[in-house]
Amino acid sequence: MATTSSHSFAEERRAAIMSMLDHNASVQVTELARTFGVSVVTVRADLDALEADGKLRRTHGGAVSLHKALTVSVQDRRINVNAEAKQAIAHRAIELIRDGDTVLVDSGTTALEFVRMLDMRSGITVITADITIADFIDESMPTVDVILLGGALRKGHRYLHGMLALRSLEVLHANLAVLCPGAFVPNRGFMTDYPQMAQLKQAFIGAASSVCALMDASKTSADGLMRFAGIEDVEAIVMDEDPDGVVAAAIAELPEGAATLTSLDVIYGGGAGGPAGTIWLDQFTTSNENVSDTIAPTVRLSVSGTQLTAAVSDNVDRTIPQANVILTYDGAALNFTWNEASGTLTATLPAADSGYHRVSVTACDASGNLARASADVKPAGTRTSPFGDMAGHWAEPYATYLYDTGVSKGTGVEIPVYQPEKNITRAEFFAMVARWMDLDLTQYANVELPFVDAASIPDWALNEVKAMYSLGILKGGANESGLTVNALATISRAEAMTILGRTQAKGYAEPELTFSDAGQVPDWAAGYLRSLVGQGVITGNDNRIRPNDLLTRGEVAKLLYAML
Repeated sequence: MATTSSHSFAEERRAAIMSMLDHNASVQVTELARTFGVSVVTVRADLDALEADGKLRRTHGGAVSLHKALTVSVQDRRINVNAEAKQAIAHRAIELIRDGDTVLVDSGTTALEFVRMLDMRSGITVITADITIADFIDESMPTVDVILLGGALRKGHRYLHGMLALRSLEVLHANLAVLCPGAFVPNRGFMTDYPQMAQLKQAFIGAASSVCALMDASKTSADGLMRFAGIEDVEAIVMDEDPDGVVAAAIAELPEGAATLTSLDVIYGGGAGGPAGTIWLDQFTTSNENVSDTIAPTVRLSVSGTQLTAAVSDNVDRTIPQANVILTYDGAALNFTWNEASGTLTATLPAADSGYHRVSVTACDASGNLARASADVKPAGTRTSPFGDMAGHWAEPYATYLYDTGVSKGTGVEIPVYQPEKNITRAEFFAMVARWMDLDLTQYANVELPFVDAASIPDWALNEVKAMYSLGILKGGANESGLTVNALATISRAEAMTILGRTQAKGYAEPELTFSDAGQVPDWAAGYLRSLVGQGVITGNDNRIRPNDLLTRGEVAKLLYAML
């Protein structure tokens, strides 16, 4: 969203975010954007600022709270019960983990012992609903990343559950889920005593390529209330011993020859003379661990007056939950009605006014693939450009939008001009992008820039450049003197599109560039250009993209507008 918000509004919003973290332990960018009615870019800037202040920890798609002390839950008071067995189980289970794996980790003391072993591997990410486990990793395992699921806190047990946790798991995927059953009951399966925990464990199974159960021998003689999985739902079971052969007997009862189904081909040519008969399939387990979903959802939308209708579908996922869909109006989230079964979104837009507006629907599937569709909302009646040099120019609507939202006021006193055909400098471009992102620029005033030519940055663009550098959007270039920003130099289209690409979320389609001059695109810019093409931001002209041409101010206006 390009509208400027005051410093006080940003402070209030960030205070509210911290309050939400106090209650839910984690927050998601899309939910925050919808709650506060701001763009996802604004939310990311809020979270980045709060992390810089040491108030939270950023995660992919959100943030988690920081806890100074490791407290002990009811179940963790059993930490010394069967301690040697649990340690032996954890030591064996770590053999299932490879460098770079993402692991869903259950709650409980055996799970904690398993986590203690993870520093034997590198590049590990742990997804958990257990606050004790998250605290331990934060305090003692700096090389392990944590994604803490949101949800309701089960008092005294220090884990989170409920709809928020389940919804979070719908958009996450792990290599392995590590489950710690409360009991194993013959002819029933793996059990737990709490219904909400049973739901969470079932969701863990659905979010992982493979599943491992860890349990000491005492679990085979324990009672359980709720079944969450059968013996056929896990790929591995790690125990210290199976004293009565209960688990071994359950495995033996599986149908002879039961195995992972790698491929099933049923060939029938059809026709009156073709083969006929019945195929009976019973007791088989399938696995799709080698299937990779890289195709984004399809989003189509239409606007009639103030009524918007959108259809969202996906080639792999049967349905997409409402939490994975967002409607924005000029970058700010709007409320909508969602029919998950049909994938239909309906909403009432604000009444047309004197300005140009952009409405977009963005959808994310379970594999993290993003897709977006947008439509323009034209002014009610005739709108005269605020710039004296834009009448009839192709970029007039886009420049007018930038004026209305405070991104660019042009130059001049009585009648400002936009100068659409003028090549834009790097400082001007960085300033416009920072304002378009709706950043609270005062938050970056004390940032120290590493550029050897930082003194060349105009005062009117200094905080904007600091913000872009702090967020990792501006990286600068290098010469024999050091890192440079070249603030007063003009910027090429490839350089500008790289900057814009860095402001966008990961997950959009990156189709191959088919422009006639695609071979001129620098390697360092190709991925960002493909992403912008996948979003529909870049369409080219006469099948050319002109990556090395200088960018004009009119082109900037269109690009920023198209990204809403």
